Amino acid sequence: MYYSFLKGSDDVVACILNSNTNQSVIRLYDLQGKILFETKNISDKNISIDASKLSSGFYLLQFSGVGFNQTEKVVVR
Repeated sequence: MYYSFLKGSDDVVACILNSNTNQSVIRLYDLQGKILFETKNISDKNISIDASKLSSGFYLLQFSGVGFNQTEKVVVR
């Protein structure tokens, strides 16, 4: 399970995992399916994605691992 939110002035997408899941992958996609950010083998419960260079719009944030695969929409202003 995870939580994500924009913090600051929409410059950072913060991802908070409920547990250390070193077999997990977090990916940020644009709506054309291009991977803009990816981190694997996560050992930290808190992951920050720099959104300051992203254009305003919608993105997809995917969390996947053993037994789960969840995607949510992220809006960058």
